[in-house]
Amino acid sequence: MVNLIGNEIKKIYSRWPIKIIILIAVILMIVDAIMIKYYNDDIYQSTYYEDTSMREFYENELKTLNPENESEREAYIADKTTLELLDLENEYRNEESWKFECITKNAYQLIYNINSIKFSPEKNKKELEQAEKLYKNFLNMLKNNEWEQYTREMLDVAKEELKTSKEQLENATELNKKELEKTVEYNELQVEVLQLRLNKKIPYDGSFMDEALNIYSSGMQTVLQDNENIPQSALNEVRADAMIAKYALDTEKDLFNHKNASQTYKNYMDVVIELILSVIIIIISASIISDEFNKGTIKQLLIRPYKREQIWIAKFLTAIIVTVISMLVISLIAIVVFGLFFSFKDYAIYNIGVYDYNSGSAYCMNVFAYVGIIFISKLPFLIMLATIAIFISTLLNNTALAVATPLIGTIAAEIINALLASYKKFRFLKFFITPNWDLSVYNFGKPAQFDFLNFRFSLIIYMLYFVMLIGLSIYRFKKEDIKNI
Repeated sequence: MVNLIGNEIKKIYSRWPIKIIILIAVILMIVDAIMIKYYNDDIYQSTYYEDTSMREFYENELKTLNPENESEREAYIADKTTLELLDLENEYRNEESWKFECITKNAYQLIYNINSIKFSPEKNKKELEQAEKLYKNFLNMLKNNEWEQYTREMLDVAKEELKTSKEQLENATELNKKELEKTVEYNELQVEVLQLRLNKKIPYDGSFMDEALNIYSSGMQTVLQDNENIPQSALNEVRADAMIAKYALDTEKDLFNHKNASQTYKNYMDVVIELILSVIIIIISASIISDEFNKGTIKQLLIRPYKREQIWIAKFLTAIIVTVISMLVISLIAIVVFGLFFSFKDYAIYNIGVYDYNSGSAYCMNVFAYVGIIFISKLPFLIMLATIAIFISTLLNNTALAVATPLIGTIAAEIINALLASYKKFRFLKFFITPNWDLSVYNFGKPAQFDFLNFRFSLIIYMLYFVMLIGLSIYRFKKEDIKNI
């Protein structure tokens, strides 16, 4: 059996397809490294103010709107606010990046608040004075580089809003209690975020701490919204990212720097495991038996002192072993390439943030351990692709169809998942292999995409399909008539 596998591995690596795929993988990793290292991704630069046609559009539209007309008032306020924001962005276009970011994130709402009060029929003088004071303080903060002062002002407002919302909740009726509870949670989050910025001394500068704080804030806001249109699985992902960001804030670890060898290696290997290894194992499994029949070499193979089932199993194991070897080869090359482009020290310095769904806590792990876990958990999916491909190859002796079938299966998986998510009458599809073949979706205690699935159910369905396809393939191979080949 060992000799059979060894000979099969030599035959596969003596052919061009695997060599070409690995070469393409190496070229892609080099391109990836160049793009990440040298691509200018300064998020604070904007071409918004350079688009004169956009300014002209808002100016012309503003002339056609009447703020005294109730049906046009909201559009007038929005357009006027946008024009004033454009002026402010243009004024600070060459200033420090944190100022421009601060403007893009905060100025619109401040300006909008002033305009909405100005053009409101009530024109509450006290509210207008407060809104103008906040905006004036905001401008002074920009001028004097006083981001901490601005944050304190925002914190005072957030605390006041929290106090008000709590008082309203105490007097709430059952009709609006749930909505007010959400408002209190939202205001508590705003206070927490602003307090964290002050306590940790995090300026609006695009640093990893600033990025972590923004991810935590926006993520938890999405979770608190509890939008019915957002699938629970997507909310779980958002919460996980938010908790990882909170862990980064607490430990002050840079988990969001993408321009380093560790993060680049992790992102690249995600693609390798998901895409390149899938192609490799499908091509090998689809051709490893059918080619023997198509080329007429099956007779020479069967005259060897091995049982047919031994030959079939050896070929199946060969497809898996070659995939693992290819993974290791590509992984080692990637480690060297990214280490040379960035620094080999990055692999020790930069870790990968992970969220444990069972404990509800985040932690970090070494990138090699992370990639190893992802690969091992993805291996059942790759093996199932191989099982389907080799089954079709054994059954029909048609390499093209054997390649196409598992590829079509991956496309069908998306359709099946959509049907499962949308219609109860399609729940029977949960017994298909595609919703259950990727066990990596349960990594780190992650709940299933659908509440009627779980790891145990998926594992049982997986094993049933695996045993059935393997059994049918071996039976078919043993009964194959080779007299006329």
